[in-house]
Amino acid sequence: MDSIIKTRINILKSFQKKSHTQGELVRELDLDPDEAHSQIKKLIDLGFLEEKIEEGTNRYYLIPDAEEKIAAMIKSFES
Repeated sequence: MDSIIKTRINILKSFQKKSHTQGELVRELDLDPDEAHSQIKKLIDLGFLEEKIEEGTNRYYLIPDAEEKIAAMIKSFES
C-alpha cells in the first residue's frame, strides 16, 4: 500500500474518534503541516470530511454517512 493511502487511512481512523483542527491532526499523527492540509482538502473533495468554522477556528468532521465508505475503503486496501 502506498504511503499516501496509508496516510489517508490513518487520518480517517483518527477522525472516526473525534473532530480535529489541522494542528491537532498534525500533532496526533506527526504529519507535516502542508501534507496534513493537502490530505484534509483531498478527503473533503472525496466526500469523507466537512469543514466547519467554530469560534474562528476551522474544524473538520466526518460527514454523517462516511463510516460505511471508510470501512469499505480500508477493507479494499488491506486485502
